[in-house]
Amino acid sequence: MEIVINYIQMFLNEVWSLSMEMAPYLLLGMLVSGLISIFIDNDFIFNQIGPKNFTSIFKSTIFGIPLPLCSCGVIPVAATLREGGASKGSTVSFLVSTPQTGIDSIFLTYGMLGPVYAIFRPLAAFISGIFSGLVINNFDEDKHHHHTKDSNKVLNDKIPLIERVFSGVKYGFFTLPSDIVVPLFQGLVIAAGISVMIPPDFVANHFISNLSIQFLMMLAISIPIYVCATASIPIAVALMLKGISPGAAFVFLMAGPATNASSIAVIKNILGKKILFYYLALIAFTALFFGFILDTFIAINTPQAITHVHHHDSNPATFILTILFIMILLNAYLSKFKVSGAKSINKQIVMDNSEESIE
Repeated sequence: MEIVINYIQMFLNEVWSLSMEMAPYLLLGMLVSGLISIFIDNDFIFNQIGPKNFTSIFKSTIFGIPLPLCSCGVIPVAATLREGGASKGSTVSFLVSTPQTGIDSIFLTYGMLGPVYAIFRPLAAFISGIFSGLVINNFDEDKHHHHTKDSNKVLNDKIPLIERVFSGVKYGFFTLPSDIVVPLFQGLVIAAGISVMIPPDFVANHFISNLSIQFLMMLAISIPIYVCATASIPIAVALMLKGISPGAAFVFLMAGPATNASSIAVIKNILGKKILFYYLALIAFTALFFGFILDTFIAINTPQAITHVHHHDSNPATFILTILFIMILLNAYLSKFKVSGAKSINKQIVMDNSEESIE
């Protein structure tokens, strides 16, 4: 019984820890989505990254690489772009390239892993984003239509700025979370369960001798677990110090930030099961490919020291953001529950009225 209680405590602690990691980036993503909904209308999105062509994919990838958004923070922005008319290829390019890098992670990569990694990482993100978008557009058989502009955006330019800001806040922190709260929560629970059941040094301790197994195991573990581009760097350094090859560590650096259980669940919701399968396959293929390139053709020295990793527990700002994040999700879930309940009641009233009419 005590063991069960300990595991429950570990699980709850992991959920809280993941929430603290995710909260700042998801809130940033919601803010960016709100700004997009205010200042960039559907026509602009469709004209820039809507068409199923190379130019749209290129723009989407270039736009995504410098943004400091993780695999969770990128989700609300991608959902907004998709809703605004972005093609599936452009949306996937943004989803693939954005979480892998950011201005902050590029500088930290240089500081902890050296200039080769600092150049190779954004280059791999760029190439994988372009490649993934082209593949998705090639295999996506759905006809891409321009999403009609919402009536409240038609006269957007004539609305006072303060009202537009409130409108963006409402969309980013109330409307959008209600669309992703359920799969996000499901993914958070799955990610926490995996983190508790699989020790962080499991791969390094058991699969050092076989390079192929290193690659596959790093891929299998990194895809469902949440880790942002910046936080993945000290983990990669620690793995390399334990014997993981630089290429296998790069598989973690690439696949870890690009996916997690939460983002996988939401991507299925906004792009469909078929595109999700292609998305995961492309992440896996490109991560393994660039890891192989790094180990085979580029000499990387194993880091000799690990920079101190700062934990969020003692950071008051992160604590406040986490509480805000949880409140937003709870509000989104309760709102979704109320809407679902109201629909059920209305449906029952309609059925009762129909029965009375028949009688």
